[in-house]
Amino acid sequence: MQPYSTAVYIASGTGLHRLSGLYLAHGHGTKTMKSSNPAIQAKLAELRAHYHQTLPRQLRELRALWDTATAGRGNADALRDFVRHCHSLAGSGTTFGFPAITRIAQNMETLLRPQLDVEPLPMEDLGGKLATFLDELEEAAREKPLTESSAPEPLPPPRPPDKQLIYVTSENERLRDELKSRLKQYRYDLQAMTTMDALVDAVNDTPSSVVIVDIDMPGLERIVALHDSVRISGARLPTIVVSEENSLEQRLRAVRTAAADIFFAMPVDTTQLVDAIDSLGEYQDVEPYRVLIIDDDQPLAQFIAITLEQAGMRTHVVQDLEQVLNAIESFSPEILLTDVYMPDYTGVELAAIIRQHAGYIGFPIVFVSTETNIEKQLSAMSHGADDFISKPIVTDHLIATVANRVERFRRLNSLMVRDGLTGLLNQTATRECLETEINRAQRSELPFCYAMLDIDHFKSVNDKYGHATGDFILKTLARTLSHRLRRLDCIGRYGGEEFAVVMPNTLIEDGLSVLNFICKEFAETEHEFNGQKLKCSFSAGLAQFPEFETVASIHDAADRALYAAKHKGRNCVCTERPCFSK
Repeated sequence: MQPYSTAVYIASGTGLHRLSGLYLAHGHGTKTMKSSNPAIQAKLAELRAHYHQTLPRQLRELRALWDTATAGRGNADALRDFVRHCHSLAGSGTTFGFPAITRIAQNMETLLRPQLDVEPLPMEDLGGKLATFLDELEEAAREKPLTESSAPEPLPPPRPPDKQLIYVTSENERLRDELKSRLKQYRYDLQAMTTMDALVDAVNDTPSSVVIVDIDMPGLERIVALHDSVRISGARLPTIVVSEENSLEQRLRAVRTAAADIFFAMPVDTTQLVDAIDSLGEYQDVEPYRVLIIDDDQPLAQFIAITLEQAGMRTHVVQDLEQVLNAIESFSPEILLTDVYMPDYTGVELAAIIRQHAGYIGFPIVFVSTETNIEKQLSAMSHGADDFISKPIVTDHLIATVANRVERFRRLNSLMVRDGLTGLLNQTATRECLETEINRAQRSELPFCYAMLDIDHFKSVNDKYGHATGDFILKTLARTLSHRLRRLDCIGRYGGEEFAVVMPNTLIEDGLSVLNFICKEFAETEHEFNGQKLKCSFSAGLAQFPEFETVASIHDAADRALYAAKHKGRNCVCTERPCFSK
């Protein structure tokens, strides 16, 4: 679904930079609180004009890169430059008044990024599409740019998310029927087949979000080759193996024969299966890893940075200690790469300083050094580092080490801030998100909404149907909110049957429209769990910054509005203003 509106910094490459304390906004339905500083407004107008003037040259360069990339073999660098230019245009177009540029450039990047390692390019499939996109870009560049005075488009209602395509493969009719029965209410596009030939053909034709396969399928070993063929295109084939027998032997067989990501023994717990499917198959724009690099050898530091950036990461290079501490605060790195021996201080000393801060106890620190003595390496690591990479650097080792460390760091952080039942932010993390948004909104002078939601008559659900059904309803509402709201919205379980949502850069009218849509949809959905069918609803209260300027005041306002919705009869959304029913 389109964003209600999205606050961004002025972008440079993939970096985000403050511009005189002001944020620009983009997206459908954008409404901003304009800065009263004439100098800032003049600077923004100058930037927009400069972008407009240079856009034709950028598009000429883009077309020239495409011509070079498609001239013959050995032009992979030109193709990578082309994709990077597309990425840059996608990030800058809307910011400077050309939303069509963003849309078209995003389509081009999405189409070409999986082809970066394919040579020669499949021009019979790509040539015509890219020629059309390039023509559309030039046409979009001739349009008059949108300005802050342009009337924004009305916010569209949230659209249903694209259904996740799931292939279920088993000769066992009972198993296929049971899986389909358990998953049908979750709006998956579920396709069942009885042979490996059918699965291979289906995956080659249309790759799925997840494959669920019976461990007793004849030809199961073909899954591994299928993984390899899919990986060539830059994709992957998440695989869940199910078995009638829960044993170490079967689990090992699932890994060896089917490269299984997850193993389930029958009967499968529906909640766990849905969680597994969502974690494996849900499409998401993964935020690039953020890497801070400290090395007195500037050329080597730049080499490391370029290597990691080519792998899709964001990097920041610093040299003196004061810059390191400032960079940790502003860049929010997810890993630190540092040499052990530097002129003014050592990597060991730097690690000790970082570990003095409670918030960085689990922050990954990796030493990169020419030191080859194992005892000295271990001694250095005993002082707060997590790993050691020896110079000269092997690029594959560097990339793999950084990726593995950051991924583990993210997972541990997720476990610390997520509610165990719903997978949403826990109460502490939700309040921290609200505090962060308050601070951001105060700096940027942009509005945001905060909502409190509560499932109606939840105690009656537990009493009548049991706590397992109550947990199922909690998870269902959590999934509904996650699917219907934007990725930039913070969604948390505040406690019990109560939820909270922070909606950045959103006016209360827009937030109200979206929540009313979700409220109506949830109330009309018939839920089925363990053979029992029931309907549930929720009530919600909504408040807006800057009408309420502190964490306490906006939370209390949303809570009062929630109480008003309950008093009004439930199954509705209220604000501190008069109630609005669906």
